[in-house]
Amino acid sequence: MTEDSTLGLPVEADSPGQASSPETQRVTRIFLVALGALLLGYMFLGRGFAHIGIGPIYIGDWILLLGIATTAFVTIRAGVRAPLTWTVALLFAFVALGAARTVPYLGTYGLEALRDGVLWGYAGFAFIVYLLADRWLLRGAFRAYGWVVPIFALWLPISWNLFAAASANIDPSKPGSFVPLVFFKGGDMAVHTVGAIAFLVLGASAAWSARTFLWRVVIAVPLLWTAFVAGTSNRGALVTAAVGIIVIAVLARRSRNWLPFLAAIGVLAVAGIFEAVLAQTIAPTPSPSPAQTVAPTPPPGRSPGAYSLVVNNAGFELGTVNEDTIAGWTIHGSGSHRVVQGGAYRGARFASMQNVGKAYGDTISSSMFAFKGGPDIAVSAWVKAMVGQPILEIYVTWYDRSGSLISSRFVSAQATHGVGIWQQCAGAVVAPANATTAELTLFETSGNAVIGIDEVTVRSGDYVPEQVPPKGRPATLQQMIENVLSIFGPTSDGGLEGSKQFRLAWWGKIVQYTVFGKYFWTGKGFGVNLADADGFQSNLDDSLRSPHNTEMTVLARMGVPGLLLWVALQSAFIVGLVRAIVAHRRARDQRIAIVAGLILAYWIAMMIDTSFDPYLEGPQGGIWFWVIFGLGLAVTRLVPRRHLAS
Repeated sequence: MTEDSTLGLPVEADSPGQASSPETQRVTRIFLVALGALLLGYMFLGRGFAHIGIGPIYIGDWILLLGIATTAFVTIRAGVRAPLTWTVALLFAFVALGAARTVPYLGTYGLEALRDGVLWGYAGFAFIVYLLADRWLLRGAFRAYGWVVPIFALWLPISWNLFAAASANIDPSKPGSFVPLVFFKGGDMAVHTVGAIAFLVLGASAAWSARTFLWRVVIAVPLLWTAFVAGTSNRGALVTAAVGIIVIAVLARRSRNWLPFLAAIGVLAVAGIFEAVLAQTIAPTPSPSPAQTVAPTPPPGRSPGAYSLVVNNAGFELGTVNEDTIAGWTIHGSGSHRVVQGGAYRGARFASMQNVGKAYGDTISSSMFAFKGGPDIAVSAWVKAMVGQPILEIYVTWYDRSGSLISSRFVSAQATHGVGIWQQCAGAVVAPANATTAELTLFETSGNAVIGIDEVTVRSGDYVPEQVPPKGRPATLQQMIENVLSIFGPTSDGGLEGSKQFRLAWWGKIVQYTVFGKYFWTGKGFGVNLADADGFQSNLDDSLRSPHNTEMTVLARMGVPGLLLWVALQSAFIVGLVRAIVAHRRARDQRIAIVAGLILAYWIAMMIDTSFDPYLEGPQGGIWFWVIFGLGLAVTRLVPRRHLAS
């Protein structure tokens, strides 16, 4: 055994362990190279790479077909077999039930049913890898991954900036209309960052020179920076990175391998302090001005709003008091909607919305108004809590000259936290180039609450900077703190709180119609748009399909039996993998034990991320997951029986 002089990684010359003919080895290697290239594409480019394909068949689907053909060829020509374990049997059962809940809906939903069905369909990669993988493949994959890690780490800040530049052309109201080739998604990058850290901590040698130490610090800096940036972008990425690192710490047998990461933290801290001091030094001193109460303050150097746009009864001074109507506004909801006398933010009256249902169960829409005077629109409304802890979200819907719908955009959100004083909800968005008219929609998003609304104002002008960061929340320490607090309780960030309440309400409804309802045994199947069927569609183009939690998706589509199978499958896998790690260590097969630890870290990170995001429901996450799953099955298969029994 030798050691790479730069990274300090163990290098070992292996030979294929399968007793097979050169022909079957050649065919297998062709598939493995294609699979490796596919995984690298997803790892480096994300969703943008996943959209490469021919017609409706994407690149991941082609590689799956190649894998099936390769497996059939190897099985027939070389007689390759693998044992049927309890975990493999559960995987067969899960796939069979998934197919049973998909096939009946192909006639109704067509390709949508197949696309939703990748949740179980991509499990084919697990079977393929389990059958083809041997000790040689595991060691070879480990060595190849070791060369990828430093390149990937250095690529991360580049990809973030490339996505920042490209994301300006993404229309969130039209998913898929433009997908940049480089797509930096916080949750996905957090998963691979955990994997890279696991490799450096678990797999790298403990004996290294000063040069190797400095090189590892260089690699660790972008990895930790990505963990921070991803953690600020969404809560799923934050929990994924945090728990993944904790699992690595438990598995690590070489505490010295953490030293480069401690040094990297110091480098990032110094860089952050320097950036803050530099920003304070060069920032111009703002001139005092009265508080803005109508629209957000325009960025420095940009002109304020050119026009105040007319919205009917924007101050709610018109109409009859205490009647179940609000003049000039259209009501969508079963609660009470009134004009209230006294206690207004401005004037004599304000409006109240009573949401007697779940989150997003009550809305009011303004009249149509002409849009002119600038490229952006700024909206402001004043809100207060009357009953419960209501949250207001503002959307603007755009129409062209013919009256056809263009898109709907989220503007802002404000959580009241049950406080009965007036608080401002304000934001600005870019208007579509062909928009001539618009309307506002105000959502109460917490459920079982009453909110007061007053002084809705709309202006057009130049408010939104042309250069925008990647979609998501700002990468700041304050945002990280808000994300952490929002996991354990209410937060002052209206967007975070609204998103959490929206998901909890949807998940509650899924539990209601499955565990306690008529879909207990079957679920709703694959193909149906769950957001539409459950009444939680927040996009006008019906693009939202998933409740952003794989367990909830399985429950909704496959019923309680499907969820129980899923939980049993993952439980059997993790128990078997942990036993395999212990057994390989006892057998002094440290190389395979390290590979198993890397697989475990990846699996933990993926399972956490998919609890916050539909990670397994797309190829860039689903294929990676099932390949890791198949490698884990192979690791358990290679354990000597005497050590597994002990």
